[in-house]
Amino acid sequence: MNELIFITHSLAIILFILLALKHSKMALFVLSSLLIISANLFVTKEISLFSLNVTASDSYAIGSILCNNLLYEFYGRQEMNKIIQINTAMLLFFVVISFFHLQYAPSSLDQTHNSFITILSNSPRIFISSILCFFITQIIDAKLFTLFRKRFPLPLSIILSMSLAQLLDTSLFTLFALSNIMHSLLSIIFLSYTIKMITLVLMAPFTNIAQYLRKGKESHAV
Repeated sequence: MNELIFITHSLAIILFILLALKHSKMALFVLSSLLIISANLFVTKEISLFSLNVTASDSYAIGSILCNNLLYEFYGRQEMNKIIQINTAMLLFFVVISFFHLQYAPSSLDQTHNSFITILSNSPRIFISSILCFFITQIIDAKLFTLFRKRFPLPLSIILSMSLAQLLDTSLFTLFALSNIMHSLLSIIFLSYTIKMITLVLMAPFTNIAQYLRKGKESHAV
Protein backbone atom coordinates (compact mmCIF):
# COMPACT_ATOMS: atom_id res chain seq x y z
CA MET A 1 0.00 0.00 0.00
CA ASN A 2 2.80 2.44 0.87
CA GLU A 3 4.43 1.77 -2.49
CA LEU A 4 1.32 2.88 -4.37
CA ILE A 5 1.03 5.98 -2.18
CA PHE A 6 4.73 6.74 -2.79
CA ILE A 7 4.41 6.54 -6.59
CA THR A 8 1.20 8.61 -6.58
CA HIS A 9 2.80 11.09 -4.18
CA SER A 10 5.85 11.54 -6.43
CA LEU A 11 3.70 11.97 -9.53
CA ALA A 12 1.54 14.53 -7.71
CA ILE A 13 4.65 16.56 -6.84
CA ILE A 14 5.92 16.50 -10.42
CA LEU A 15 2.45 17.53 -11.64
CA PHE A 16 2.52 20.59 -9.36
CA ILE A 17 6.06 21.38 -10.51
CA LEU A 18 4.95 21.32 -14.15
CA LEU A 19 1.91 23.46 -13.34
CA ALA A 20 4.17 25.93 -11.51
CA LEU A 21 6.56 26.06 -14.48
CA LYS A 22 3.66 26.67 -16.85
CA HIS A 23 2.29 29.42 -14.61
CA SER A 24 5.36 31.52 -13.86
CA LYS A 25 8.87 31.74 -12.49
CA MET A 26 7.44 33.01 -9.19
CA ALA A 27 5.30 29.89 -8.85
CA LEU A 28 8.45 27.74 -9.09
CA PHE A 29 10.07 29.89 -6.40
CA VAL A 30 7.14 29.42 -4.03
CA LEU A 31 6.81 25.69 -4.68
CA SER A 32 10.52 25.08 -4.16
CA SER A 33 10.35 26.76 -0.75
CA LEU A 34 7.23 24.84 0.25
CA LEU A 35 8.83 21.55 -0.75
CA ILE A 36 12.10 22.13 1.14
CA ILE A 37 10.18 23.10 4.30
CA SER A 38 7.95 20.04 3.91
CA ALA A 39 11.00 17.82 3.50
CA ASN A 40 12.43 18.97 6.81
CA LEU A 41 9.10 18.99 8.65
CA PHE A 42 8.17 15.43 7.68
CA VAL A 43 11.63 13.84 7.84
CA THR A 44 11.19 12.25 11.29
CA LYS A 45 8.28 10.03 10.20
CA GLU A 46 9.56 6.54 9.40
CA ILE A 47 7.71 4.33 6.94
CA SER A 48 8.14 0.93 5.34
CA LEU A 49 8.72 1.19 1.59
CA PHE A 50 9.72 -1.67 -0.71
CA SER A 51 10.51 -3.61 2.50
CA LEU A 52 12.87 -0.80 3.56
CA ASN A 53 12.58 1.33 6.68
CA VAL A 54 12.95 4.94 5.45
CA THR A 55 11.79 8.49 6.13
CA ALA A 56 8.71 9.89 4.41
CA SER A 57 10.23 13.10 3.04
CA ASP A 58 12.49 12.17 0.14
CA SER A 59 9.97 13.07 -2.57
CA TYR A 60 9.79 16.61 -1.20
CA ALA A 61 13.58 17.02 -1.20
CA ILE A 62 13.96 15.76 -4.76
CA GLY A 63 11.03 17.93 -5.88
CA SER A 64 12.57 21.08 -4.42
CA ILE A 65 15.93 20.54 -6.11
CA LEU A 66 14.16 19.67 -9.36
CA CYS A 67 12.42 23.07 -9.16
CA ASN A 68 15.83 24.69 -8.70
CA ASN A 69 17.32 22.85 -11.68
CA LEU A 70 14.38 23.91 -13.85
CA LEU A 71 14.92 27.49 -12.75
CA TYR A 72 18.57 27.13 -13.77
CA GLU A 73 17.62 25.54 -17.09
CA PHE A 74 14.96 28.06 -18.17
CA TYR A 75 15.86 31.26 -16.28
CA GLY A 76 19.61 31.09 -15.65
CA ARG A 77 22.11 30.76 -12.80
CA GLN A 78 21.11 34.07 -11.22
CA GLU A 79 17.57 32.86 -10.57
CA MET A 80 18.87 29.62 -9.07
CA ASN A 81 21.08 31.65 -6.72
CA LYS A 82 18.01 33.64 -5.69
CA ILE A 83 16.01 30.55 -4.79
CA ILE A 84 18.89 29.20 -2.72
CA GLN A 85 18.87 32.44 -0.72
CA ILE A 86 15.08 32.45 -0.41
CA ASN A 87 14.90 28.81 0.69
CA THR A 88 17.57 29.44 3.31
CA ALA A 89 15.59 32.40 4.65
CA MET A 90 12.40 30.31 4.73
CA LEU A 91 14.14 27.53 6.67
CA LEU A 92 15.45 30.05 9.20
CA PHE A 93 11.99 31.59 9.46
CA PHE A 94 10.45 28.21 10.23
CA VAL A 95 13.04 27.54 12.95
CA VAL A 96 12.20 30.85 14.63
CA ILE A 97 8.42 30.49 14.49
CA SER A 98 8.64 26.86 15.67
CA PHE A 99 10.56 28.04 18.74
CA PHE A 100 7.97 30.69 19.61
CA HIS A 101 5.08 28.32 18.90
CA LEU A 102 6.39 25.84 21.47
CA GLN A 103 6.85 28.55 24.12
CA TYR A 104 3.13 29.27 24.37
CA ALA A 105 1.56 27.63 27.44
CA PRO A 106 -1.42 25.56 26.24
CA SER A 107 -4.86 26.14 27.70
CA SER A 108 -6.63 23.49 29.73
CA LEU A 109 -8.75 22.68 26.66
CA ASP A 110 -5.81 22.16 24.28
CA GLN A 111 -5.16 18.62 23.03
CA THR A 112 -2.41 19.29 20.48
CA HIS A 113 0.53 20.76 22.44
CA ASN A 114 2.25 17.43 23.09
CA SER A 115 1.94 16.54 19.42
CA PHE A 116 3.57 19.82 18.43
CA ILE A 117 6.37 19.15 20.90
CA THR A 118 6.94 15.74 19.29
CA ILE A 119 6.96 17.18 15.78
CA LEU A 120 8.75 20.48 16.32
CA SER A 121 11.11 19.88 19.23
CA ASN A 122 13.85 18.61 16.90
CA SER A 123 13.10 21.18 14.19
CA PRO A 124 15.91 23.67 15.03
CA ARG A 125 18.58 20.98 14.81
CA ILE A 126 17.06 19.45 11.68
CA PHE A 127 16.58 22.77 9.90
CA ILE A 128 20.02 24.15 10.80
CA SER A 129 21.59 20.91 9.57
CA SER A 130 19.43 21.18 6.47
CA ILE A 131 20.64 24.73 5.77
CA LEU A 132 24.27 23.62 5.94
CA CYS A 133 23.70 20.57 3.76
CA PHE A 134 21.49 22.59 1.42
CA PHE A 135 24.25 25.08 0.63
CA ILE A 136 26.85 22.38 0.04
CA THR A 137 24.52 20.27 -2.08
CA GLN A 138 23.24 23.17 -4.17
CA ILE A 139 26.76 24.36 -5.02
CA ILE A 140 27.79 20.86 -6.07
CA ASP A 141 24.54 20.19 -7.92
CA ALA A 142 24.75 23.47 -9.84
CA LYS A 143 28.33 22.80 -10.96
CA LEU A 144 27.59 19.20 -11.90
CA PHE A 145 24.39 20.18 -13.70
CA THR A 146 26.26 22.82 -15.71
CA LEU A 147 28.91 20.26 -16.63
CA PHE A 148 26.51 17.47 -17.58
CA ARG A 149 24.05 19.78 -19.36
CA LYS A 150 26.73 20.56 -21.96
CA ARG A 151 26.99 16.87 -22.81
CA PHE A 152 23.60 15.27 -22.16
CA PRO A 153 19.88 16.02 -22.63
CA LEU A 154 17.94 17.56 -19.73
CA PRO A 155 16.54 14.41 -18.06
CA LEU A 156 19.90 12.61 -18.04
CA SER A 157 21.86 15.66 -16.87
CA ILE A 158 19.42 16.09 -13.98
CA ILE A 159 19.70 12.42 -12.99
CA LEU A 160 23.52 12.47 -13.10
CA SER A 161 24.00 15.74 -11.20
CA MET A 162 21.35 15.08 -8.57
CA SER A 163 22.37 11.47 -7.97
CA LEU A 164 25.91 12.53 -7.06
CA ALA A 165 24.86 15.60 -5.08
CA GLN A 166 22.19 13.69 -3.19
CA LEU A 167 24.64 11.03 -2.08
CA LEU A 168 26.59 13.72 -0.25
CA ASP A 169 23.45 15.48 0.99
CA THR A 170 21.91 12.29 2.36
CA SER A 171 25.11 11.33 4.18
CA LEU A 172 25.71 14.76 5.72
CA PHE A 173 22.09 15.41 6.67
CA THR A 174 21.66 12.00 8.30
CA LEU A 175 24.82 12.40 10.36
CA PHE A 176 24.15 16.02 11.40
CA ALA A 177 20.38 15.99 11.86
CA LEU A 178 19.29 12.47 12.72
CA SER A 179 21.97 11.06 15.00
CA ASN A 180 20.42 10.15 18.38
CA ILE A 181 16.98 10.62 16.81
CA MET A 182 16.72 7.82 14.25
CA HIS A 183 17.99 4.26 14.53
CA SER A 184 20.77 2.74 12.37
CA LEU A 185 22.19 5.78 10.57
CA LEU A 186 24.05 3.76 7.94
CA SER A 187 20.83 2.00 7.04
CA ILE A 188 19.01 5.35 6.87
CA ILE A 189 21.71 6.73 4.54
CA PHE A 190 21.61 3.73 2.22
CA LEU A 191 17.86 3.34 2.21
CA SER A 192 17.09 7.06 1.98
CA TYR A 193 19.47 7.43 -0.95
CA THR A 194 17.88 4.41 -2.65
CA ILE A 195 14.42 5.93 -2.30
CA LYS A 196 15.68 9.30 -3.53
CA MET A 197 17.06 7.62 -6.64
CA ILE A 198 13.76 5.85 -7.26
CA THR A 199 11.98 9.19 -6.84
CA LEU A 200 14.44 10.88 -9.18
CA VAL A 201 13.99 8.22 -11.84
CA LEU A 202 10.21 8.66 -11.55
CA MET A 203 10.38 12.45 -11.83
CA ALA A 204 13.24 13.18 -14.25
CA PRO A 205 11.61 11.89 -17.48
CA PHE A 206 8.82 14.43 -17.00
CA THR A 207 11.32 17.24 -17.57
CA ASN A 208 10.77 16.62 -21.28
CA ILE A 209 7.23 17.84 -20.67
CA ALA A 210 8.75 20.84 -18.88
CA GLN A 211 10.68 21.73 -22.03
CA TYR A 212 7.52 21.41 -24.10
CA LEU A 213 5.55 23.62 -21.69
CA ARG A 214 8.29 26.22 -21.69
CA LYS A 215 8.51 26.31 -25.47
CA GLY A 216 4.74 26.56 -25.71
CA LYS A 217 4.71 29.48 -23.30
CA GLU A 218 7.45 31.28 -25.24
CA SER A 219 5.61 30.79 -28.55
CA HIS A 220 2.41 32.25 -27.04
CA ALA A 221 4.40 35.20 -25.69
CA VAL A 222 5.67 35.91 -29.20
